[in-house]
Amino acid sequence: MAGEERCYAKLIKMEKSDFNLPILLDYIKSENIRPEDIKLQIIETFEPYFRNHENLEKYSIRFLIPEWINYSTLSISNHYVDDIQRIVEILNYLKDTNANKILDLFVKWSDEINKSSNIFWSFKNLETPKNDLDLHDFVVECLNNIGQNIEGLIKPYLKWYFHIF
Repeated sequence: MAGEERCYAKLIKMEKSDFNLPILLDYIKSENIRPEDIKLQIIETFEPYFRNHENLEKYSIRFLIPEWINYSTLSISNHYVDDIQRIVEILNYLKDTNANKILDLFVKWSDEINKSSNIFWSFKNLETPKNDLDLHDFVVECLNNIGQNIEGLIKPYLKWYFHIF
């Protein structure tokens, strides 16, 4: 959809640290992006993942703009879309099995998971180019990035996963 590319292209320019509602809405206004267009695109994007479409419509603008941008960035690769689909299927299965436990665990871990998402964008935006590094420095930088990813990004999800199972 051409409108989605237009809105997404404008929003992706925004600093990820500015993704709080007042700043985001000011940015949308300054770029002449209509919130209705974003809402419709968010709903179209996430409709396959939501069972409760009323909640999707109700919370799309307030809570899902950063996730929509992240999803749009990741969906460039079908690999990520397939992984997200599998995760949603697992979570839906778990909700069907024991909804209260899953929701309690989600609430318990949501702050840590949100922090890990913020950490991801910090890592991504602060990553230094490695093209001109010698082999030793290149290896050191890569291992440092791997360690940061494990500690900051993967660890909260693993803890949540171990609590579920």
